[in-house]
Amino acid sequence: MVKLILAGGGNKKQSKLIDSFFLKLLERTKKRILYVPVARMSKNDYDDCKKWFFNTFPSLKNSTKTATSLKEFTNSNIDEFDSIYIGGGNTFKLISEIKSSGFDIFLMKFASKNKIIYGGSAGAIILGKNILTTQDRNDFKVNNFDGLNLINNWSVWPHFQNSELNKVKKFVFQKSSNVISIPENSGCYIDDNKLCTINNISILKQDIKIKKLLIIKKSYYNL
Repeated sequence: MVKLILAGGGNKKQSKLIDSFFLKLLERTKKRILYVPVARMSKNDYDDCKKWFFNTFPSLKNSTKTATSLKEFTNSNIDEFDSIYIGGGNTFKLISEIKSSGFDIFLMKFASKNKIIYGGSAGAIILGKNILTTQDRNDFKVNNFDGLNLINNWSVWPHFQNSELNKVKKFVFQKSSNVISIPENSGCYIDDNKLCTINNISILKQDIKIKKLLIIKKSYYNL
């Protein structure tokens, strides 16, 4: 079973509900976290990312390791961590770093062990089927736009605004991928393809039989 938290992005106040839910899930674990900030454009940003993370989650400070070089963790013992937190930044940089280092294999194994992966913004996108839901610039020569596809062939659209609805609809039909669209103050929890919303998200699903796009707003949904 795969356990994922997907967050739409935003500041500490906007993500408070999602972050509180994350901490609640960790209560039955030893709270050993691997924090992945490599989506940020510069390594100089990593220290700021760590400050932000520990300001947001002060109770995790003594049990968190930060992965600024993913190659160092590709052969880690999966049981060394209870959760992986993948932060936001540039989606193309993030997927490039993950795949070139072999960290994608580690993530897939980690997910298969029923452990929690938290993806925020770009971190949420790469867990889905197709990463072209991002608005980021592709300065990293990425030409394979497949994500890790941990969400049963669904893609993730963070930072969603109602004005983008037509863009999302177009994406669904062009890429043949249903979409979980998540505003900045919202998120969702997925456990074995069962989705639970945190605040307000929209699920866009293509109904092949009637050739129509369904916009679903439910608290619980089977993907």
